[in-house]
Amino acid sequence: MQRHSSITTGRCIVILLLLLLCANPEGAPAAASPKPASAGKALHLFFLRKLQAKPAAAYGRRTRKREARPVVAEQLPMTADSPDFPELDAALQALMRRYHIPGLSVAIARNEKLVFTRGHGYANTESRLPVSNTSLFRIASLSKPITAVAILKLVQDGKLTLEDKVFGPTGILQADYPMPSAGSGKDQITVQHLLDHTSGWTNDPDDPMFRSATYSQQQLITEMLLHRPLTYSPGTTYSYSNFGYCLLGRIIEKVSGLAYDQYVQTELLQPAGITRMQLAPASLRRPLPYEVNYYQPEGNAYVYNIHRMDAHGGWVASATDLLRLMVRIDRNPAKSDLLRSDVLGKSYFACTTWSHTGSLPGSSTVLTRLNDEFSFVVLANTRVNALPALLADEINALLSRMILSRHAWADTDLFEDRPESSTYALESQ
Repeated sequence: MQRHSSITTGRCIVILLLLLLCANPEGAPAAASPKPASAGKALHLFFLRKLQAKPAAAYGRRTRKREARPVVAEQLPMTADSPDFPELDAALQALMRRYHIPGLSVAIARNEKLVFTRGHGYANTESRLPVSNTSLFRIASLSKPITAVAILKLVQDGKLTLEDKVFGPTGILQADYPMPSAGSGKDQITVQHLLDHTSGWTNDPDDPMFRSATYSQQQLITEMLLHRPLTYSPGTTYSYSNFGYCLLGRIIEKVSGLAYDQYVQTELLQPAGITRMQLAPASLRRPLPYEVNYYQPEGNAYVYNIHRMDAHGGWVASATDLLRLMVRIDRNPAKSDLLRSDVLGKSYFACTTWSHTGSLPGSSTVLTRLNDEFSFVVLANTRVNALPALLADEINALLSRMILSRHAWADTDLFEDRPESSTYALESQ
């Protein structure tokens, strides 16, 4: 959740290199499927960062009580239930000590087989409960790819098009919200603009999804329509938008006739064999079974109502849960995809390499597709507030480098060894 102005020159170079990789898949070490012309644009839009700058309250600083920095031992516990990868384990433990990360979970898939899972550190530092493969984490902005897949599923099923207007006399949501004022441009916003973060709204003066804590989604959307003008004409300028994905959640509800999470669970998660993923509870301090505790030394990890973030940041999942979904949208043949290749081609999912990160107080998350061969997820229960994207970026770079440097992988599939519906051995938290 940070502005474009915060993107360093070095990061821009990385963005350009990744864009070239996507635009020229034949240059990647692994073979890649052909990519439509729009995918390069989608990746470009995607890689301009997701963590927008927010007022101090967004970083958990305006709180009555500061949380103590969790104690991170020199040797953190490790839950090892897959083949050894000692170099990665050592690198992750060093990173955890450097940034005082209480716990994290890692899962890696290769050619649609789950080949590695690992829990490091603590799900709960007070009880010394270790992270395991069954631990659930807030996934923050990794909720956005889930929402994007849900929108594309509705497109595939012929229930909407990406060119459909959102507001105004012909808009999908025209009956649910006030009519935009004439000449405001808000009646020109399309579903595609929301997916691409080009609606024309920006996070200036603030990100609307992190203010007015008592407002419902209906009230937030109404206020934006009536009182915040567009900064840019729709479709012209990228500006990362949590609010845009909130709107996509309401579109899913309107078109499907189901609650947002019910549609996702019915149409995406259950077909992928996932039953434990759900939205965070509305109660700030009442975790789900198997959910980790969250730690934010500079403030309060429980400052926000994560449930209200649903379509842009509200899901709770395990690392393996997310890979079960990932292998159903990767265009590879071993497991049948939820979407046709031509529909996946309407987004960055068509690229051979792409990545999405997420960040909230107490949460840093990474979801990456690498060289059309690997996918990996890392979920951690803290972040560095001064630089919210720091942990996710470093973890993403570390995993990418170490995965590509490893040449021998066990011919196993932990998905088959550990069905999602099986009984979990993790002690109840």
